[in-house]
Amino acid sequence: MKSIPSYLCYKMAKLDTIVLTATVTKIGSYAFNGCSALKGIRLHEGITSVGHPTSRQVRLKYLSTPPIRHRN
Repeated sequence: MKSIPSYLCYKMAKLDTIVLTATVTKIGSYAFNGCSALKGIRLHEGITSVGHPTSRQVRLKYLSTPPIRHRN
């Protein structure tokens, strides 16, 4: 899977962990909306586009990203 579509995991209340493979490059808006047990999301270097992954209803404890590389 190269992208996670918008609302893919909508209201999966028991979803608490997300592991993205290196092939995922895009996360659609609100892909994890309503996932009330979700603790956090770790992004890898191959991610090129992220919509609003959740709404305010989801209280993430962490959202980690790789270091940002500036293009010359």
